[in-house]
Amino acid sequence: MEMGRILTRELVNEALDFLAPSIEAMLKVKGAAWGPRYIITATDGPGLDDLVHRAFGEPVVEEDWPTGPTGWGDYMPTSSFRILADQKCRAARRNGEATFITIALRPQNFDEEEYLYAGGVAERKGELAVGASGLHGFVDEWVAWMIYRAVETLCRQEGADRIEKGNKKI
Repeated sequence: MEMGRILTRELVNEALDFLAPSIEAMLKVKGAAWGPRYIITATDGPGLDDLVHRAFGEPVVEEDWPTGPTGWGDYMPTSSFRILADQKCRAARRNGEATFITIALRPQNFDEEEYLYAGGVAERKGELAVGASGLHGFVDEWVAWMIYRAVETLCRQEGADRIEKGNKKI
């Protein structure tokens, strides 16, 4: 009988695998990106020892980023996307809501060094959460909700499968 936590790194990666074509297609939509056509995601929840990351698109080599007053290369190093995805994920999990809601209604709930950026999603404190960073905030959030719902659905299916097999103990 299958035992152990339902939410696993493998389950998250399965969700990310079947969503990859949709997320890659979103990178090509006019107006989705403010700079590079690249997004990185971070997923966390009960049963995961660490955040599960996945990058989509082609990262821009930092030296090739536009600089100067109108360029985004001056203030957004390559490593920032992962840092921001992690922060968005953790803030959403800690607050139990999408980061855009926390920004609008409870900005005092952000920790020091966190950014007031949309793109983190959760529905309950301490449970499943996803953060995404690299595109416009509303697009980051759209991608995060896609991943959230896919992971949630796979978890529900795994739970139903276990019950059907008579395995009701985690």
